[in-house]
Amino acid sequence: MFSLPEMSRSLSSTTRRAQKIYAADPGLEAAFSPTATRGLGQRLETAAFVKLRRSCGFLRKDALTWAQLKDGSASHEVDFVLGDALVGEQLRLVQVMISLEDESTARHEFSALDTAMARFGQNESWIVTMNQKEDRKLPSGTVHVVPAWGWLLGD
Repeated sequence: MFSLPEMSRSLSSTTRRAQKIYAADPGLEAAFSPTATRGLGQRLETAAFVKLRRSCGFLRKDALTWAQLKDGSASHEVDFVLGDALVGEQLRLVQVMISLEDESTARHEFSALDTAMARFGQNESWIVTMNQKEDRKLPSGTVHVVPAWGWLLGD
């Protein structure tokens, strides 16, 4: 099991902030999950975590985090922020979702990435889905929607 801390620029608050927990492998999560409600979406997010964790292995421990952002009265969560929060260097913003078919959920995920791109000064981000591919222009930049099979293989 691995923990993923919430992004913070404060060293003192990192131990008190919320953390997400991921299995070392999506198969382990599926085999030992106490409930069936954490299905394909959670396994896909775990697979994304494992790939990102491997890709930032040479960076500091908090180079892979997640972020909770406020935009007026709305609250957004970005699944993965790959970069160095302490020096303000965000290299990649990644959301994970099964598909974009549910318009309400898709709108919420795009809004979260738009807010994050504006906040962190990025002009692109990614949504990993099961099989959809598109580029969507938002006010703060471009969101690349990519199929998991290609993204996990490094395409």
